[in-house]
Amino acid sequence: MYETQLEDDRMAGVEYSMLDVKNPEDVAAYERALYRAFSAAGSIVLDRIWEFDRKNRRAKTRVAYEGQEIYAARAGDAIIAAAAMNYDMTRPLQLEMIGFTVDKSETGVCEGLALFSLDTFAGHAAVSLRLKDYTFSMVRRRHIRTMYATCSQRRLGGYRRLGWREIDERSFERGKVFLLYMNTAEINS
Repeated sequence: MYETQLEDDRMAGVEYSMLDVKNPEDVAAYERALYRAFSAAGSIVLDRIWEFDRKNRRAKTRVAYEGQEIYAARAGDAIIAAAAMNYDMTRPLQLEMIGFTVDKSETGVCEGLALFSLDTFAGHAAVSLRLKDYTFSMVRRRHIRTMYATCSQRRLGGYRRLGWREIDERSFERGKVFLLYMNTAEINS
């Protein structure tokens, strides 16, 4: 069924792929899409973990691209949804930048850095679900057993629907941020 859905998306002009983080054009397209998705959020937490270039309308995480894989849904040349995963547990994690800690010495651990869907695209809800399936299939190929991520209170419901569960929280002046956990054996896709 998943392959049929992907074929339907291809016919509609949507392609799912892993971006080449060494390709400046892929990185620029991703950073512009990330900016569009989050620039209006005005979050103290995002300012700690990401860099916003308002002049060039780009955003990026403070985690090096070398340890990341970014899975994207594209309509033509435009990135309409993406999920960025950090597989380099030897460097500081994004979640550590806001006060959380996890055991990153275990094998089979990764960190979700960003997840978004631009709702300017018709059918973005279906695209988001297919991107989730594509991302989880890529994570499984790396033999990842444990995933961590963070999110704001505003986005917690969406993450719960994807199967994440909160295991810790921090309060900031504009609300709470949650540390999320997922065991990949529990993923339904």
